[in-house]
Amino acid sequence: MKKLLIPALLLAAASSYGVTSDLLKTATDARLNDYTNWFTPQFNVSSDADYYSTPFPPGVPAGFSDANRTWSGWTANWSPTALGGPIVGKDSDYDPQGKLRTYTTKVEFAFLGETAGWWDNIGYRLTDGAGNLIEEKLLADGIQTVAPNTNREFGDYWEYVLDAGNKLDFFVIGTEKSGPNEIIDPTPVKGGKFFVFDETANIPGSAMEQSYYGQLQPLTNERVVDKSKELYKQSWTVMGFEDIQTKLNSHIDYNDIGFAFRADYFVNTAVPEPSTYGLIGAVALLGLAGYRRYRKS
Repeated sequence: MKKLLIPALLLAAASSYGVTSDLLKTATDARLNDYTNWFTPQFNVSSDADYYSTPFPPGVPAGFSDANRTWSGWTANWSPTALGGPIVGKDSDYDPQGKLRTYTTKVEFAFLGETAGWWDNIGYRLTDGAGNLIEEKLLADGIQTVAPNTNREFGDYWEYVLDAGNKLDFFVIGTEKSGPNEIIDPTPVKGGKFFVFDETANIPGSAMEQSYYGQLQPLTNERVVDKSKELYKQSWTVMGFEDIQTKLNSHIDYNDIGFAFRADYFVNTAVPEPSTYGLIGAVALLGLAGYRRYRKS
């Protein structure tokens, strides 16, 4: 089910393929340059040859650092070193002056590559503060990166504003399909549904060692952004997934699907709390009454 780990030599500035229900957009211009500087060639993997060798996350790339990024190395994404999470939309609060502060929580997701023979899917799960499911959607389905079936490119991305209190998790579906599909609820024999943060939600529940992660810190940024409203040089969590259950004759190299994500929140304009509005109104009325008495005198 593997493809040989071969860094891409050339990256297209724009994609020529068409997608249907996918939510990912094509990275171009300065955004693509940023992704290229930060993630290639280490994470841009695509080939259609089987790969049997040293497991990808425990082996290379074990670490790299240059003018564009630093890299933590890989860590197994299961107990006792499982990645924390999920991503949570920041709730409002009050500043020291008693003004209500609200926040915008932004999430950025970037597709890095795939080496799976199966046409796998990537999606997200959104829940509320109590853990109730709000929605599940596929970000990309039937992923292939090798011609003639290319339907995803390095750097395809998704941005999302997360409501206060809501929680976001990502998942990979090992579809067991060698063709287009939109599977979101699998009935696995060897594949399954594997989450970034909540392994207890995996299908099947016995599939608990499906991913590795690492932290990548960008040191450069070509995009012109409003730093008070846009993600800027925040660190990325890079994920490497195995699409076959690791206990069922998987290659265990964790490079079937690779993607990265990051999130941060930004302070919106603080406004007085409702009781403060009442005080402002009372002061205004007193001022108006005093002005009228002054006019009559």
